[in-house]
Parts: sequence; structure tokens; C-alpha cells
Amino acid sequence: MKRIGEYFCVFSLGGLLYSFIEILWRGHTHWTMGLTGGAALLGIYAVNEKYKRLPLFLRCLCGCGIITALEFFVGLLVNKIFRLHVWDYSHQPFNIFGQICPLFSFAWFLLSFPACHLCDGVQKLLLRRALCKNTLQKRRRFLEPAFCVFALGKADSVAAGFVKMLFKPHAVFLERVAKQFGV
Repeated sequence: MKRIGEYFCVFSLGGLLYSFIEILWRGHTHWTMGLTGGAALLGIYAVNEKYKRLPLFLRCLCGCGIITALEFFVGLLVNKIFRLHVWDYSHQPFNIFGQICPLFSFAWFLLSFPACHLCDGVQKLLLRRALCKNTLQKRRRFLEPAFCVFALGKADSVAAGFVKMLFKPHAVFLERVAKQFGV
């Protein structure tokens, strides 16, 4: 379940960032480009996660391939089948059905560099967050017996409230033990 939230955040970030880039570049965007940008960043994120030790150049080459493939299939669907005319590269040399071309594939390669760095940053942030959460849980398990003794040693109500605040999941247990010992 945590992974779904993580992937949803990456997808949303990709959709927002790509839509923003397209608005800066062309002056407008289409909602399908938000979905395509989200899928592209999610693909790059998955490559970065699975092949962390791969050189950045090769990860960016994979990112270029992912974006170009998405652009081709989304272009066939959106531009050729539904005839929405979101983009047309037919005036570019060596284009394929007017949906992809070497010039924009090179642009996607260049765009993959900041995308890979963004994905690395997101992964580090999530790893740091998981490590902090894990460390906090270990500290709680280590300190809990000391707080139980402190609470049972007829500590004042402020200290007992502090213990309950720190260990909300264990507050019921602490209350039962305190009642048993008459605290």
C-alpha cells in the first residue's frame, strides 16, 4: 500500500512538471500530456530504482526510450485514432507517422538527466523518511520499559500525560497497568 502512494506521488509530479514544461515551451498543453508525463516519470523512477548502479548516461538513454515509446503509442491513440491533433512532427525529418522524430527523442534524452536526478532525490527522501521512522520505532521499544517504570513509580500526572503522548498506541496498556498498581 505504501508503494501505491509512492508511485501515485511520482506519477502526479511527472504529470504536473511535464504540463508546466509544455506550457512554457508551446504556450498550452493537453490533459493527455499530463498523463503521459506522469507515466514517463514513473517509468524513469522504476528504471532508477531497479538499476541504481547503472551509469547516469545509460539510465537517461532508458528514459529517452521510455518517453519516446510513450509518445509514439499515446500519439497513435490520441492523434491518429481519436484525431485530437495534440502534436504533429510530420514536418520533422525522419519522423514516424508524425508522432516521433529523432530531434524530440534527443530532447527527451536531455530531459531525462534532470528527471533521473529528481527520481534519485525522491528515492533518497523516501529512504531517509523510512530510516527515521524505523529509528523512532526502535527508540520507543528501547525506552518504553523505562517510561513504564517511571509512570508506575507514582509519577505526577504531567509525566504520565507525557508518557501517553509519546506512546499513544500503548496508552491503553499503560492505563491498565497504572490502575492495577493504584497510580
